Amino acid sequence: MKNIATLVLGGILATPAAMAASPMEFYGIAHVSIDSLSGTTKDLQVESRSSRLGVKGEKTFKGDLQGFYKFEIQYDMTDNSNGDDFIKSRNMYVGIKDNDLGSLLIGRHDTAMKKAIGIKIFSDTVAEMTSVMGKDVGLYNRADNSIFYKSKKFGPVQVMASVSTLEDVSDKAFDVQSIAATYKTKKLYVGLAHEKVNAGQKGTRITAGYTFDSGNKVGIGYESGKYDTGADHKAYIINGVMKLSEMYKLKASYGQRTAAKDETAYAIGFIRDLGDKSELYAIFHSNKDDIAATPTDVQTLSLGMIYVF
Repeated sequence: MKNIATLVLGGILATPAAMAASPMEFYGIAHVSIDSLSGTTKDLQVESRSSRLGVKGEKTFKGDLQGFYKFEIQYDMTDNSNGDDFIKSRNMYVGIKDNDLGSLLIGRHDTAMKKAIGIKIFSDTVAEMTSVMGKDVGLYNRADNSIFYKSKKFGPVQVMASVSTLEDVSDKAFDVQSIAATYKTKKLYVGLAHEKVNAGQKGTRITAGYTFDSGNKVGIGYESGKYDTGADHKAYIINGVMKLSEMYKLKASYGQRTAAKDETAYAIGFIRDLGDKSELYAIFHSNKDDIAATPTDVQTLSLGMIYVF
């Protein structure tokens, strides 16, 4: 995987003329942080947080059909030993779109439920909302062998559905089945999704967010379902963004996941906008997890930079 990605990306970077002549865009995110942990765990860590490189493009075919593709990998900017996890695959697919029928893609892709969250404000940071909602329950998936459909927009409404096929011999055809509907205007977002995984977990999630004229935002989400063991779980999260100026923002979130025991997390972040979706941040995050086999109570101060290109 690493050798293939290196050859492909190296070839792209070495041939700018070819890039200019083809419908191809090279992009990436460099995201690193310095994290100071206290509480149950005490440590000082340097983290690469979903840093990635990719190419994507689209092309118009005969009959008003549009083809599109993406090849994206995740790399660890802090790994100086070239470990096995230095490079990981992310979304990789090829698809076709019709203005009336919608789009269909095949490859490796986020499920419909994951795409419908819509209220993430601490993406890929230590305060990622999936610490209490979705991920640890197994309902925040990027699935292999995916077939993903997205309808055209019916005003502010759009429907998504995805399945992931099983590679081994089984009496079940799909590994992951996911469906979602979203309602999106300039100010209001609502997402409703349901997902079922062959391993046993399943759940339903609803999220809603509102953006004020001032640029401030509020969001809320609720999730209910079952672990792969069959045990019930429920989770909720509330978050918000306050725009202090053109360059500075405050972000905050609070969430809880309940089962036989509880997991509670909250965070507050100070953001310095650098423009072009790049930023500097300082985030304080607290996570108290009594659900884990070994209960933890960890506080983290994370200083990070996101550079988008």
